[in-house]
Amino acid sequence: MTNFGLLILFLFFFVLQLFFIPLLEIKGIKPDLLLVFVILVGLQRERFWGTLVGFFVGLLQDLFCTGFLGVFTIAKTISGFLVRAFSEKSVNNGVLNFGGIVFAIGLIHNFLVDWISAWGTHVSILIMLFRFVIPGAFYTAVLAMIVYELLPKNVFRQYEYESR
Repeated sequence: MTNFGLLILFLFFFVLQLFFIPLLEIKGIKPDLLLVFVILVGLQRERFWGTLVGFFVGLLQDLFCTGFLGVFTIAKTISGFLVRAFSEKSVNNGVLNFGGIVFAIGLIHNFLVDWISAWGTHVSILIMLFRFVIPGAFYTAVLAMIVYELLPKNVFRQYEYESR
């Protein structure tokens, strides 16, 4: 996918995340379509670009959301960096594999967001994991599998880059 195509996809996902995704909230849990976008870029481009896009998408999300400034920036930057580690030569195996990658990275992303957001409170990590982190990652993975089925398959193609 071209850079212009990724920009259009980002704008579409961003508008959906701001205006449509809040309608899908279930008991405080909502999917993160912007995380799915960061993972898509991480699959398409080198690790550097996944990390960079994760940083800027997270920063933009921080500016539009309430809470600690920088939480989404840190979580999405780390998520963009880790995409290639979770997806080495395996993304072409289909929707379940893509959902698994999103779920695994979603667990890390949601744990970071919730852990930093709950800093200084007396919330148990186990309660946080089972109440917010795991359900949020699962919900995002389900949404990602729907996105996988709706978008053209070349969007998910992992490009190989030569080491210099």
